[in-house]
Amino acid sequence: MAIVKDYLVPFPVCNDDAIRDPIEITSLINFPGTFIRTIDWNGSYYLIGGTGSEGDGLQGGGLVKWDGNTATDLSGSLEGFSGGFNTAVYAMGWNQDGGYWLIGSQDGRVNKYDGTTFTDLSTLFGYGATYISSIVWNGSYWLVTANSAKMLQRYDGDVTVIDLTSSLVNYTDYPMKVGWNGNYWLIGGLSGNLNKYDGTTFTDLKANIVSWIGRSDIIEEYGHVGGLGWNGSYWLLGSSTFSDPDVIPVLIKYDGGGWTNLTGVVDALSIGEINTTKAVKATWLIHTGDRTSLSGSVALFDGEATFARGLPATTLVLFPSYIATDGRKWLACTLGYGSVPPGRVFQFQI
Repeated sequence: MAIVKDYLVPFPVCNDDAIRDPIEITSLINFPGTFIRTIDWNGSYYLIGGTGSEGDGLQGGGLVKWDGNTATDLSGSLEGFSGGFNTAVYAMGWNQDGGYWLIGSQDGRVNKYDGTTFTDLSTLFGYGATYISSIVWNGSYWLVTANSAKMLQRYDGDVTVIDLTSSLVNYTDYPMKVGWNGNYWLIGGLSGNLNKYDGTTFTDLKANIVSWIGRSDIIEEYGHVGGLGWNGSYWLLGSSTFSDPDVIPVLIKYDGGGWTNLTGVVDALSIGEINTTKAVKATWLIHTGDRTSLSGSVALFDGEATFARGLPATTLVLFPSYIATDGRKWLACTLGYGSVPPGRVFQFQI
């Protein structure tokens, strides 16, 4: 495994004081591949996943450990994550109770990583060639979503995987994001699909998103739940509208009972995509993107009516895709894709 000592370079000054001290992490500028797909923090270090190193071609799953000072390339230690671009690391989650990671690929591979050893669990999950979109631990079990016939699976962390796909209610497309608030899950997906799951019963909430997208002709292609976050009091959901500049992404507040449509705020700022919503302090940190211009930004949102731009769009070539925090500082990763510059990682404070 390659170990690179990190050094930090000041980045262009923000236009807004809401997000402070933005810097690019130089040891991660040349991420093992071109494509960053996921990032998370476990209390001691970050894992950043995507494609593997480039040579004659992409060489499989890419995984880097970064402890705030040193970057360690773990790509070669992944079990079964080789054989091309389709083995990219696509999702991962941390089990703070068991002390291990669960890592999923673009083609259905699953690894367990305890900080030392990678164990291949692909056969246990039985996905086949399909991408894993979300992996979340709630203190008792995992929920794992995929673009597969097995769209939703529940894993006890040991040897039991239960396929819950048939229990989803009115779910007409694949799930993308899951979130846990201490009492129940929200499972958001393509085409505006949204279910609530309390560990026993599934409830369809899709109509609450579809009614605000407004154009029935774009539901199937653009009404995707891209952002799904909980701040201790309410959920903030954002839609990922992909490439149509005429479609306004939906931003919705949900407190478990009532719904508040905040889409007008998004429209006023010409935001084209909401990829991530994460609670921070008394406000929200949101990734916004515009696929037409292949750019994006990180913004603060007060939960009511005010966005404060943080990192300028020109900083994040191809919209930022994933954010994570160690409780003090934040990392934002840009996607990177095709002819667009490789995925990059920026650190900032709030």
